[in-house]
Amino acid sequence: MLLIAVGFFSCYKDKFNLNKLEKNGDWSPDVAVPLIYSNMTMKDLLNDYNHDNLYVNDTNNLLYLVYWNKIYSRTAEELLGIPNQSLNTNFQFSVTGSLPWGTDITAPLYTAYYSFNTHNNIIIDNVTLNSGTFDFIISIPGFTHNATINISIPSATIGGIPFSQDIAVIGSATTTEHLNLSGYNIVFDNTGGNQNRLAITYTVTVHGQGSANNSPYSVTMGESFNNLVFEEIHGDFKQLGFNFPDDSIKLRLFTYNIQGTIDFENPKLHVYATNSFGMPVRINLNNLKTSSGINAPYQVLITGVPIPWDINAAPSVGDSATTVFHLYRTNSNIWDAISIAPQWITTNITGLSNPSGVAASNFATASSRFDINTQIELPLDGKAWNFVLQDTIACEFGTDIDAAEYVDFRINTQNGFPVEAITQLFFVDANNHILDSLLTPEQQIVVSALCGGAPEYRVYETVHKLTDTRFEKARMTGIKDTKKIIIRGKLATSQNGTQIVKIYSDYELEVRLAARAKFNVAY
Repeated sequence: MLLIAVGFFSCYKDKFNLNKLEKNGDWSPDVAVPLIYSNMTMKDLLNDYNHDNLYVNDTNNLLYLVYWNKIYSRTAEELLGIPNQSLNTNFQFSVTGSLPWGTDITAPLYTAYYSFNTHNNIIIDNVTLNSGTFDFIISIPGFTHNATINISIPSATIGGIPFSQDIAVIGSATTTEHLNLSGYNIVFDNTGGNQNRLAITYTVTVHGQGSANNSPYSVTMGESFNNLVFEEIHGDFKQLGFNFPDDSIKLRLFTYNIQGTIDFENPKLHVYATNSFGMPVRINLNNLKTSSGINAPYQVLITGVPIPWDINAAPSVGDSATTVFHLYRTNSNIWDAISIAPQWITTNITGLSNPSGVAASNFATASSRFDINTQIELPLDGKAWNFVLQDTIACEFGTDIDAAEYVDFRINTQNGFPVEAITQLFFVDANNHILDSLLTPEQQIVVSALCGGAPEYRVYETVHKLTDTRFEKARMTGIKDTKKIIIRGKLATSQNGTQIVKIYSDYELEVRLAARAKFNVAY
């Protein structure tokens, strides 16, 4: 709708070259050649700018543009990742009797209790680990025998079998060991004022080597839990604060707009929150605004939707909940915000999980995500006036231009769109200096097709327009250094932007561009 005046040039940039007027043996000194012939739909016109964003309404074939962006996305690991835990247990053990070669004596077991540290002080009821290790650096100073130390975590099970692993120790040498925790489900003790408490038992069996029994012995376990990645986690995730950095949707349609106003009759802004965590979230849309390079930013005011906005929790493990937030003309001033021809829609979002603040029963899996996607929908239904688009394309006239006495350009359009355009082309050199313009003065080369009334506003008759312009030799010489062409189109919908129009998928614009050149060639 907005690029008709420039689209037929920018869609065929490689064809605008007067080298097409080359001689071929019997070359005539007065030559006319077609430069462009095109029958374009809206997808053709938007090919360089918005082709991927253009859709067709299956009900009535009305076209609409959709722009979207993921403005926030966090995984369960990013929000709830379990930090490494350093335990460094020290205890003494004793055995009675002599320790001749081959004697095995087991010391009384030692139980240690550890409370896991968590981000934001979250409470973990149970966690199933996808990966992770229980690491040890064991030292028993002055120990002259060998030993086996059994590590047992009764509340960590896999297939119903508790975690139990042995580590062999040789005398007083330092022993390093890494025990795999993948697949284990760990249940933490959160009763009686405990939080994330885990009981670990250590049982030392001494293997006599014939040396004296110097009990008690002091052992440093130097243990730590590292790189714990969960597959599933349950507990109270508390109130996690969300501070979503400024993000935006780019409206590529307005990238080349330098002036003017456009009114979409039914602009829509959709916000989709997809939550596969078992915890509700409450968010605020802060400083929601549209911004343009040519107009002042416009604040979007929301009147018909409750803010803060509550995001539902996933109903069960493996599921997700999508909560949708819609802005229309009836519950916001989105219509005014879009009328400034914005290039960006931006917002800053803050949020809080478990907003009630009471104890919660939450869950998450490794694949849980919290995503916020925004989408702006612009049905091609509305009015535009004095709306100016500008683009630049590469162009060179070739080597035969010096032989031309004059060149006539003819632009022939048959327009099926309810849009009219006054267009100008500027010839520019390598230093961006304007050498000349194609049309003197600028002219309306696209005349609006005739369309009916509400509610369809459908075109019932296409309109033909013929535009001619001549370049004499002096003017041709003046543009021989052209390296680029600036194309500027001033657009308006039917009746100078006063009539609402709709753009349908079957509308077409036929464009023919031809050149006739008079040459003076010495044979």
